[in-house]
Amino acid sequence: DVLSGLVLRVNDLLGSKVVYDYCRSIQAEKPESIASYVAEYALAQELNEFDQALESINRCISLAGVDSLERVSFVQRRAHLLTIAYEKTLDRSRLQKAIADYESLIEKMPNNTGVLNNLAYVLALNDIRLSDALTLAQKALELSPNNPTMMDTYGFVLYKNRDYEKALEYLSAARQQFEQSEAGVPSEIHEPVAMVQEMLGLKDDAEKA
Repeated sequence: DVLSGLVLRVNDLLGSKVVYDYCRSIQAEKPESIASYVAEYALAQELNEFDQALESINRCISLAGVDSLERVSFVQRRAHLLTIAYEKTLDRSRLQKAIADYESLIEKMPNNTGVLNNLAYVLALNDIRLSDALTLAQKALELSPNNPTMMDTYGFVLYKNRDYEKALEYLSAARQQFEQSEAGVPSEIHEPVAMVQEMLGLKDDAEKA
């Protein structure tokens, strides 16, 4: 968001100590300042300082209203942060906490396609509860049938569940949708396409992908 971008810009110009010191001076005067904790979180995440980032986002969550959309947004950020932290550190407890955050959000927002899609992907990527991942991805796609991101995740989850022909169908459809968009095809979509093609014995196509 705008604030995070500004924080990272200031960090590039003046260094992280200046940003942290400024945030903490605001917190000393106004302990309820959510913006200062958001800024602190954004910088810590950028620097892969996961403990600090988690401390800051947890503070944001505690300051936000119990049933507010702001709190939901912060929990989503924490779940994303925890998955990144797990990928960098392989601390399994962080992965479990990320999954718990996504599940808590689904309890409140069972039709939120973004949360359904993210949890499905996290589960499939880490080979956890693959049947649950398939159910989540399918529901996300049913709620947003023309969304290439949902198609891509569903195809990836199908691949993880060893339904290779159907996986290729949805991954190819996602790639076609992305090709028609202004943003173009994300580079990461080619990898699952190649993996599925390889499993189907389509080696030439896999090499091209």
